[in-house]
Amino acid sequence: MAPNVTSLLDDHAASLLKIQEQLKAQNKMLVIRTKRAHDQLKSVIEKNAALHKWASRLDELLSKSGRSETSFRYLSFMFLAMMMGFVGLACYQYREIQDQANERKELVSKIDTLERKMVSQVQGQANERKELVSKIDTLERTMASRVQDQANERKELVSKIDMLERMMVSRVQDQAGERKELDSKIDMLERMMVSRVQDQAGERKELDSKIDMLERMMVSRVQDQASERKELVSKIDTLEQILVAQEYKDIVKSANMLGTQNAAERSGQNVESTAIVTSAPSTISAPAK
Repeated sequence: MAPNVTSLLDDHAASLLKIQEQLKAQNKMLVIRTKRAHDQLKSVIEKNAALHKWASRLDELLSKSGRSETSFRYLSFMFLAMMMGFVGLACYQYREIQDQANERKELVSKIDTLERKMVSQVQGQANERKELVSKIDTLERTMASRVQDQANERKELVSKIDMLERMMVSRVQDQAGERKELDSKIDMLERMMVSRVQDQAGERKELDSKIDMLERMMVSRVQDQASERKELVSKIDTLEQILVAQEYKDIVKSANMLGTQNAAERSGQNVESTAIVTSAPSTISAPAK
């Protein structure tokens, strides 16, 4: 903002200087013209004085020569005509000088008016310049304080960033140490796992061999149990047949005993039942297992 205002004020000052130079040039021209008019008026006055001298000499000559009164009047008329011509010329030049003086007065009044306007304008511009300078100073102070605050904030941020960087570096170093420890532990665990896997592989081989041996033992045991089962089944069948025969004998005995007790009452029936009992064992067989 300040450079723009300064450039505008410089432009106004340059334009005012140009106007002042133009007015000075016009004033110089008026001075030259006035001096020239004064010189012309002075020459007219000198010529008029010379004519007066010539007229006085003519009067002397005419009085000495004794010419007639008519010639004197003619010469006087001619002299008066010349005098009137010179006076008219002098009046014309005086009027021209007066017009130039009036023009000069008007120009001087215009110059004074312009100078007063220029002075008031310059004063107003000076006041505006002072106000602008004060505003610019206020803005500069505000900007300086703002820049100072920003510099302080920047310093604080830089210090915080440095502290964070140091913390991050220490943290990274700690993490690197922890990583080394973890890597060493992982390597140790890997070695332990490898040895454990190798041990488990050996144990697995031993277990596989033991399982194979147990399977062979179980197969032989199952085969032995199957043969034993067959023997037991055959023995059970034999025992069942024996038990059935024994039960049958017991039944026959009980029936015979009952038959003997009732022999007196049922003599005919006892004979039939005895015949039935003696013929029955040939038809009864042991139950199949």
